[in-house]
Amino acid sequence: MNIKNVLIISLMISLGAGIVYAAPAKKAQPQAAKKKLTVGEVLKRAQEDSRGGKLEAAQKAAMAVPDSKITFTPSQNSNINLNSVKPPKSTEILSQGAQRSGNEVEYEKTLDQQIQELYKLTQKFAKNPARGELWLRLAELYVEKASLVDFRKQDIYDRQLKDFLDGKIKVKPVIDTAEAKQYNKKAVQLYDWFLRDYPNDEKTSQALFFLGYNYYELGNAELGTKYYNELTRKYPKSQYVIEGYFALGEYYFEREKWADAYKEYTHIIKKPKHRLNTFAMYKSAWCLFRIGKVEDAIKYMDYIIKNKGASAGNEGANGKNVNKNRLEIEAARDIVVFFADTGDPQRAIDSFSQNVTPAAKLSALEKLGYFYADKGNREASGLIFHHLIAESPHSKKAFEYQYQIVQNYFYAKNSPQFKEELYRWITDYSNKSSWYAANQSDKAFVENSYKLREQTLRNYILQQHKTA
Repeated sequence: MNIKNVLIISLMISLGAGIVYAAPAKKAQPQAAKKKLTVGEVLKRAQEDSRGGKLEAAQKAAMAVPDSKITFTPSQNSNINLNSVKPPKSTEILSQGAQRSGNEVEYEKTLDQQIQELYKLTQKFAKNPARGELWLRLAELYVEKASLVDFRKQDIYDRQLKDFLDGKIKVKPVIDTAEAKQYNKKAVQLYDWFLRDYPNDEKTSQALFFLGYNYYELGNAELGTKYYNELTRKYPKSQYVIEGYFALGEYYFEREKWADAYKEYTHIIKKPKHRLNTFAMYKSAWCLFRIGKVEDAIKYMDYIIKNKGASAGNEGANGKNVNKNRLEIEAARDIVVFFADTGDPQRAIDSFSQNVTPAAKLSALEKLGYFYADKGNREASGLIFHHLIAESPHSKKAFEYQYQIVQNYFYAKNSPQFKEELYRWITDYSNKSSWYAANQSDKAFVENSYKLREQTLRNYILQQHKTA
C-alpha cells in the first residue's frame, strides 16, 4: 500500500479514536472530557501502531458533521453564476474627449458664450436660405453642452453616492438628468427643422445620426433606432454610418438580441482603422459567447488583450473616445468566463502567462480556478491552483489554494485524489514546513490555518463514518 495512503488511513483511525460516544448508563461517575487531538499529535500517532475501534452502525447513523466555526475563509467566493456575469455599460468604456482637459468649467463658459452668439444669428437669419447651416452648428453645440452637463451631474452623483455608502448622508442620491435632456431636446428640434427644410441636402445623414443619438439620450430608443436605420439604409457611405451601426448594435445588445447585435457590430469590425473597431470586437465577443460560439468569442478577446486594447482612428461623430486601458482590463477579466466554459485550464494558463501582467494573471487564474470548482470540474480547478501554488509556494494564498483543492474532493467517497491532496495539505503547511517559516510572523493566520486543517480532518472522518 502507498505510504501516503497508510498515513491518511492512520490519520483517520487516530482521529476516530479521539472521538468518544457514550451510551446511556446507570449513574456513572463523570469522566473528564477527552482532549481533542491536534494535527501535530495526529501526525505523531500515525507513525505508531494503529489503535482505535469500530463504531456500531446505529452510532454511525446518529453522527452529524459539525459546522466549522473557524473565521478563515478563502479570498474568492466559488458560488458564482457564470450566466450572471455581464460586460460593463458602454458608457463606462466611452469617454468624452473634452472632459479630460481639467478645464471643464472654463470650457463650459466658452461654450455658453458660443451658444448665445449663434442663437442670435439664427434669429437674425431665420429666413435666410443658409439658415440650415446655422441650425446644424447650434445643434452641435447643444449636444456638446448636454454632454458636459451630464458629466458634471454624474460627478456630483458619484460623490454623493460615495458619501451615502460611507454613511455620511442618509438619503440615497438620484442622478439629475433633466438639465442635460433640455439641451438634447433643443438639438432635436433644430435637426427636425433641417430635415423638413433641406431633405436633399448633403448633410442630411448628419441630421439623421444626431437625431438618433439625441433620442437615445432622451430615453426614446425606438425613435432613435428609426433614425439610425434610415441613416444606414439611405447613406451607406456617410461618415456617420459606422457610428449608426454601432448604436444599432448597442440597441440590440441591451435587449439581449445577440445575433442581431453581432450583425451590426460586424460592420465596424470590417473597418480596422475606425476608433470603435476594437470595442465592436469586445461587444461581438459577448454576443458570440451568448449564442454558444465560445471559440470565436475567445479569439476576439484574445486579440484585444494581445494588442493592449488598441483602436486606431480619430474621435467619432459624438466626440467620444474608447478608453483603451479600461477595454483591455475588461477583456482580460471577461475571457476568464469564456475559458471557464471550455474546460481547458492549460490553454488559459498559457494565454494569461503570455499576454497579461503577473498581477493580472494571478487575479484571472484565481478566479478561473474557483469558476471551475463551482462547475464541478475538479481536475481543471486543481490544475489551475497547483500552477498558482508552484509559482508562489510560500504565499498565504498557497494555503488557500490547496484548501480549495482538498474541498473539491471532500465529498468524493474513498477518493485517492482526496487522500493525496489532504496529505499534501497537512505536510506542506505544517509547523515544520518552509511555508510555515515564511508566514509565522502572522500568528492569527497561521493559527487559523492550523485549526482549519484539524477541523477538516475531523469533518472528513465523521463524513466517512456516516456514509460507510
